Amino acid sequence: VRELWADTVANALAGRAAASTPAVEELAMALAGPGTATIVGGGMASMTGAALVNGFQITAFTMCDVYRPALCHVTPEVVPAVLALGEHLGASGREVLSALAVGLEVTTRLGLSIDYPRFRSSGWHAPGVIGTVGAAAAGARLLRLDARSVQGAIGLGVSQASGTFAALGTAAVKFHQARGAVSGLWAALFAANGLGGARDALSHPDGGLLSTYAGGGAPELIVRDLGRRGELHKISLRRW
Repeated sequence: VRELWADTVANALAGRAAASTPAVEELAMALAGPGTATIVGGGMASMTGAALVNGFQITAFTMCDVYRPALCHVTPEVVPAVLALGEHLGASGREVLSALAVGLEVTTRLGLSIDYPRFRSSGWHAPGVIGTVGAAAAGARLLRLDARSVQGAIGLGVSQASGTFAALGTAAVKFHQARGAVSGLWAALFAANGLGGARDALSHPDGGLLSTYAGGGAPELIVRDLGRRGELHKISLRRW
């Protein structure tokens, strides 16, 4: 997790030089206003604004991680949400790393369970779908939510999950990831205030994540060997 964290921060710093970053930052300030959350390599913004910009920067040059079983960039959704919320809460390094581990593991286990060939054949793009849920879970960990509220945060993550491969080749493919970070952040904060989503949003037969995006998927894979084997170890880093 420390290696993934370091790689992600490096990608965010590199992303400061991307041609579209200034426009994204300008929009973030206009939409979400100023604040005290850090934009990596830049200034400060609101938690929402910083999560949006950092999410974009991390993936701006497509040098970030990839979880190959679901072709999902995981860190652009999870890390910005944790960074913004952890800074706001004054979280310790251990708390931040623990939240990252939760978000990375939830995202990859969802990726394992979605029956990726079927998921991809329907046109879905994984970061904005499962990454959003992972970011919500990471935020819930930082906020130390109880089990019911964690379920609510995951439910709100599922409610905001979206993104299709029609975006490939456009700026929208980066938007899926930056918006996923914001959506996960919002999901955790809303749940902390008692405004969570469906408690069975992953498995609900009518609009649950697995039924909607994967024809039912393989829900048993989400928890198989949980606590004994880390799926996040399959997240690949690029040799740039």
